[in-house]
Amino acid sequence: MTRREVLRSLAALALVGSALARPLRQNLPRPGFGRDVAPILRDRCIGCHNANLKSGGLLLDSFENLMKGGGHGPAIVPGRSGESRLVLMIKGRVAPRMPLGGELKSEEIAAIRAWIDGGAAPPETDEAPTPPAVIPEIRPAAPVTPPVTALAFDPRGRFLAAGLFEEIAFQDVTGRKTGAVKGPPDMVRALAISRDGKLLAAGGGRPAQSGEIQIRDLASRTLVKTLLGHSDAVFALAFSPDGSRLASS
Repeated sequence: MTRREVLRSLAALALVGSALARPLRQNLPRPGFGRDVAPILRDRCIGCHNANLKSGGLLLDSFENLMKGGGHGPAIVPGRSGESRLVLMIKGRVAPRMPLGGELKSEEIAAIRAWIDGGAAPPETDEAPTPPAVIPEIRPAAPVTPPVTALAFDPRGRFLAAGLFEEIAFQDVTGRKTGAVKGPPDMVRALAISRDGKLLAAGGGRPAQSGEIQIRDLASRTLVKTLLGHSDAVFALAFSPDGSRLASS
């Protein structure tokens, strides 16, 4: 076979391959919000962009809220992923890079971009609804030293309360540990002591799932009341000056 014949055969194969690939691409399902995008937002973004936190004024719990945008304007420019603020932030082109807990996988970014470039269509009626977030509870196999995630001084300067993993530890002014009690689920992210030093409020819970607040009598350290109802972990607490009300977020 001559060189010209070889080149002619290769050209014919390329044409056949191109013709075969074209219908395959045409048959690929169009990226959908409910199927391809919502699960990514639910698992990686909604912990900070929910009705309780609404970081940056942006809600990511539904298609409608995503398309409303946030404090910096529209998050999505339909048909132009390269100009969409959501994409610019998850790619690190605009600071801070999102999500704060770690970069998205390349295939996750590609799915979001494909949906936007395809027109950012709303969920179709036949798309399966997004299931609730399922976050497995993984316990360490070996002893670990939990980080301190919250602190609160006694107004009278007698002790310091520290929030750990599902525990509240107490130390005196010398740094000696004087005791510990069980805290809310997951990390104890918020602590507050009433101005009269009688009550301690501790907040925690599982991100994007549920929050819990415990109120304890500081003299006995016994649990007085448990408050539920948050749809996310509790990150901040504050007593009113008279101790009759408690603000949480």
